[in-house]
Amino acid sequence: MAGRAPIEHECDRILIVEGYSDLHFYAELLRSCGCLEGVFIKEFKGKANILDRQTLEIYLNEKRLAEKKSIGVLVDADDNPSGTAQALQDHLKAITGQLVNEGSWTGGPPRLGFLVVPDGKSQGELESLVWDAFPDEPRFSEMKQRSASFTGPCSAWDGLQRVFTKGSWERSSRQRMTKTLA
Repeated sequence: MAGRAPIEHECDRILIVEGYSDLHFYAELLRSCGCLEGVFIKEFKGKANILDRQTLEIYLNEKRLAEKKSIGVLVDADDNPSGTAQALQDHLKAITGQLVNEGSWTGGPPRLGFLVVPDGKSQGELESLVWDAFPDEPRFSEMKQRSASFTGPCSAWDGLQRVFTKGSWERSSRQRMTKTLA
């Protein structure tokens, strides 16, 4: 992220993400799309903290809800996309009184929305979304095959590192992400 980092009280929109690497990824994505201005990205130090109603409620207090134009949440599905979506939907309803459906925005105020990545239905995470965004072309297929041989905790990050240095986004996946975040 180039320049000064956004300061929450100066921003009218908030994007809640799981961790520090997510914060940097989404900040760069929004910056590259020209959508970062006015967005404060709040790192929650893990999915468990986003899905903990009390932690989420402390952050989404009445004052913050009254001051912000929109608040979005991006969370990994991991191995339970429907459970993740249901928990987040229930917590946001209890905290804000608004029924928030995965992948869409409420009328507000504030506008609320959340996305369970990679697509709201499949198991996976941000890395899965990025990985699947590459078209079926020989140069990407070869890269995916080589990266599939990696195992352990660094395999997803290694694969992503290769992805970012060798490819481009598939248009539909990039459009879905930027539409959700904007």
